[in-house]
Amino acid sequence: MTDQQKKASLNLRIFKDDKNAAPNSDVGLQENSNQEQLTPLMIDPPLLRLMNTIQLNFKTLKDLDVIIFFCKELFKEQQKVITGIHALCLNAIEHGNCEIGYERKSELIAENRWSQEIEERMNKAPYNDRVAELVITKKDDGTYIIVNDQGPGFEWEKFIDMDPTRAGKEHGRGIAISKSLSFDKLTFNEKGNQAIGFIAQESELNW
Repeated sequence: MTDQQKKASLNLRIFKDDKNAAPNSDVGLQENSNQEQLTPLMIDPPLLRLMNTIQLNFKTLKDLDVIIFFCKELFKEQQKVITGIHALCLNAIEHGNCEIGYERKSELIAENRWSQEIEERMNKAPYNDRVAELVITKKDDGTYIIVNDQGPGFEWEKFIDMDPTRAGKEHGRGIAISKSLSFDKLTFNEKGNQAIGFIAQESELNW
């Protein structure tokens, strides 16, 4: 492996914690000492500079893990931007395609069945044919993060800003934190099954 390849390597890791535990997207991804290192994913920096749009389709939580570690290669300010991408993609899986509402997620977390429920729904109609999409595109004014899902949508207006009543809850703040921390602007379509995060050109990117 050349020095350039070493610099371009993206080490994929898989969490070995309780598979039914819900990730805390409210505070982003935390380093975990109980991780297994997988084969590095090679990304060529000169090739990245030739790209202006990247499209990734995903369905499962494992797909989301791969997407997050890939995106870390694109953004220097990893924690800030990755927190937002993770929250929007997770929202597309659980609340969008799987139609797990806020109250139901609270119950599943209490029962330690959160990821199990997602897996079960992804194996039965109407959820099993649904796919989510992440599009990252560069334009003159900045970078756009677009996340689409095939669910019926949700009442995103209730979650776009911080709600003091959810301050002590285990979830429900990811979108609001993404809006204030990860993106210069965050909007949804009226239905709620498309999110668009915008990062101004001045932000430091590795792409």
